[in-house]
Amino acid sequence: MRIIDRSSFRDASGHISLSTRLQAVFMEGLGWQAEVQAQEDITRRLAKVFGDDYVLVRNCPISTSNEPVPLILIGPIGVRVMMTTALRGTYRAKAGQWMTLAGSGTFKSAHPNLASRLRLFEDAVRRFVTSKGINLPEGEPTLIVARPETYIENIKTSLRVVLADGVENYATSLMQLRPILSPAVVEDITRALGGPKDEAPIEAEPVQAAVPVLPRASAPTVPTALVAAAEPDSRETPAAGAGNAERRGRLTRRQVLLLVLLGLANLCVLGALVREVVINSLVGS
Repeated sequence: MRIIDRSSFRDASGHISLSTRLQAVFMEGLGWQAEVQAQEDITRRLAKVFGDDYVLVRNCPISTSNEPVPLILIGPIGVRVMMTTALRGTYRAKAGQWMTLAGSGTFKSAHPNLASRLRLFEDAVRRFVTSKGINLPEGEPTLIVARPETYIENIKTSLRVVLADGVENYATSLMQLRPILSPAVVEDITRALGGPKDEAPIEAEPVQAAVPVLPRASAPTVPTALVAAAEPDSRETPAAGAGNAERRGRLTRRQVLLLVLLGLANLCVLGALVREVVINSLVGS
């Protein structure tokens, strides 16, 4: 059995992320997770019976319904609209009413009305398929119970109730019905309800920017005048040597200090000589 899931809560790989689960619980209520699990369990059990010539479209949004249709089985035996439930307890479907067994032993109205919802789903699918030019015979909307402790009493309604222990027997009974749809019509209905197959996007490998490679060429011809201007002139060498000599001719602070001390010593010696000459001349006179 081929399975097409059109739920808005599932990603391309069919998984539901944690953030999406929280969002779904906020939008659909605390029982949403249990209903999803019930649908998964029933799908696995149906897949054991039906072959590849059957298609199960889950959570199908269509223009003729205000909410997605839970399960649509498409195959040679026709189109069956189904819905699973994870409810616990005892319920009764009777004359458009949906009731639950109260503690007092009497039945009282319960919400939501699963029998009414299922009939609306059946009508929406039939109108949608008819709008595509395909006429379907009268169907039998089916409510499938997921929990073995749950019992639903069906009293003269147009829907069929399948309890948890009868899922495989129900699927086998459908397989034994006379085929009414050709493989081509089955595919037409599948395309109309299933839509295009969603494939996971292919991640492209990062492409590095192309680096332009210039062809190797011979060294550019440089004018002789520029080469001559760039080459050092041998006649400028003495100037460079003069610069070095100028740097060598500069005195350091130590050398200047030594020259000052020598000058002072010479002045002292000269002063001493002048003093001796003056003294001698006075004595001689």
